[in-house]
Amino acid sequence: MIIGAKGSSYPILKRLVERLPAMILPSWAYNRISPVAIEDVINGLVAMVDCSPTENEAIDISGPETMNYKELILRTAQVLDKPLPMLDLPIIPIIVSRYWVQLISNVPKEMVYPLMNSLIHNMVSHEQRIVPEISMDRITFEDSAQRALDEE
Repeated sequence: MIIGAKGSSYPILKRLVERLPAMILPSWAYNRISPVAIEDVINGLVAMVDCSPTENEAIDISGPETMNYKELILRTAQVLDKPLPMLDLPIIPIIVSRYWVQLISNVPKEMVYPLMNSLIHNMVSHEQRIVPEISMDRITFEDSAQRALDEE
């Protein structure tokens, strides 16, 4: 997930945290994620321009921290200075989550549904696709979330 004010995923997460008095968490809330600041993504792309790969390759860019989605939601609430009680309810199917998120976030389903479908997978860097000078970024989640808030 790229953390930035004008992105796709983070503004949805922020809207959910702002609008909901509490959050019910399905089983995917325990999947792993390494959120990355938009500035680090841009810096990684700039660094890639200077690389001369000998073959096609995929490179992962991720932030310095790995967490689960529940922690991501909690930390977003902390940045927003909002208490957010949570209840685990692992039996919620993704189709219900998609509809609920689309309704609450007021974002078109064409954007929400594919993003929600990806939540059932871990979103972390793969060791074989890490290039240190490109992939290892340094802006923490809290700093990147605060920067996104400041940009609004």
